[in-house]
Amino acid sequence: ADTGPWLTPEGYDVLFASNHLGGFLLASLLLPDLKQSGPSRIVITASIAHYMGVPGDMFRKGDSLEQAGIFTKFGQYGTSKLANML
Repeated sequence: ADTGPWLTPEGYDVLFASNHLGGFLLASLLLPDLKQSGPSRIVITASIAHYMGVPGDMFRKGDSLEQAGIFTKFGQYGTSKLANML
């Protein structure tokens, strides 16, 4: 069975892309409408899993995660949640 990392066409880990980059993209796309509609907020959630994140791994692309021997699903989840907090 393929245990990952699974990559987006841009080379980012899918977990990181969906948990961090996707939310950032959505917020960026909604920002003009939110500004126009009066007082509004964007709330980004995280979890205690951010403690498992590794700051230097946040924007690694491609096979570098596996080559560095640092890929774990929980580690990538934690890194995506750490990115949300920063």
